[in-house]
Amino acid sequence: MSIDEVSLEGILGKLPGGIVLDVATGAGNFAATMEHFFKSCTLIAAIDSTIGSLKHISKRMESEVIIPVAMNGNLLAFKNDTFSTVAISNSLHHLNNPDDILQEMLRTLCPGGHFIIMEMFRDGDQTKSQLTHSMLHNWWAAVDSRNGIVHNPVFTQAELKQWAESIGLSALEFHILEETSGDPFAPELTEYLNKALDTYEKRTNGVPELIEQGKLARTHLDENGFTGSRALLVVGVKPD
Repeated sequence: MSIDEVSLEGILGKLPGGIVLDVATGAGNFAATMEHFFKSCTLIAAIDSTIGSLKHISKRMESEVIIPVAMNGNLLAFKNDTFSTVAISNSLHHLNNPDDILQEMLRTLCPGGHFIIMEMFRDGDQTKSQLTHSMLHNWWAAVDSRNGIVHNPVFTQAELKQWAESIGLSALEFHILEETSGDPFAPELTEYLNKALDTYEKRTNGVPELIEQGKLARTHLDENGFTGSRALLVVGVKPD
């Protein structure tokens, strides 16, 4: 699934890129997007604390620019003013200390460099198939949290803007992106999501409220299909 590439290309395509840091990169999807859309991209340090994700990047991506690095986002092993661009995509809800990580990212960003945040949100004018994404995510977050894994519910637009405004950036821009193509009832997608639902049902450990939340999410998926939630793309500049 991909965010509306026309809009994303229009925004990222204006930015120079340069030497880039992608924090909590996961499977490296946003790192690949940046490499594709930036005007120029010398190197992308794609960091994550999960070794399995980084191995996946190494095997899947044929890129001389994206370099997977095992590292914790709240203690970046980079000097001040190292990167031309720093980014974090769809990962704020997986952090228990986002303030610390965002400030670490700012520390490593050169003055005049670009700070990018992209994160799904749950409120606003969402379609029923987009609401499926929030319902599934919030259930997964509840199950993970019950099992001691940091996973927060989907944020609102106001919460995301508050995070962005707290960093200390100038020239802040806010853009709403959404998927514009794809069948919400595509068989492969439905099969994949139902397998994920089955996996998380096993992790509920018989907790009634978690089981019921999962049933509601599965019913909503069956009736409305799935489309990725709308996302907020934030671009700001580190003051000189």
